[in-house]
Amino acid sequence: MLTLEQLDGLRGYLIAGVLLSCVIVGLCPKGTSTAARLSRIIAQIVGGIAGLSLFGMLSFIAGWDEYFAAKAAGAPSFEYHGPHVAAARLIQTLGEMHASALGIVFGLLGLVLLCAAFLEWFHKR
Repeated sequence: MLTLEQLDGLRGYLIAGVLLSCVIVGLCPKGTSTAARLSRIIAQIVGGIAGLSLFGMLSFIAGWDEYFAAKAAGAPSFEYHGPHVAAARLIQTLGEMHASALGIVFGLLGLVLLCAAFLEWFHKR
């Protein structure tokens, strides 16, 4: 089981990837040059994947230690036996998730970059 301290190097590279992709997208001219267009698309895809990876890392891995500590201590689990068991467990999981604000920001930035790459890829010239 990995902790956030063990993932500091990867987290730094992912943050650098997001920031560099934003810089590359900002510096590439919005012309019809194929090289500039491909550079923007690649930078947006790399930044989007890095942003979503940061969201996952900061939101889910950060909660692993707390979750397993609570399980080891014998904390009562959510017991629901009805027709909507899957939905109830999903709601419980989302309620227990301690998403950090930084993870949410990088996740949204990743989604924006991936959507921009998709739109640019299919944009008619």
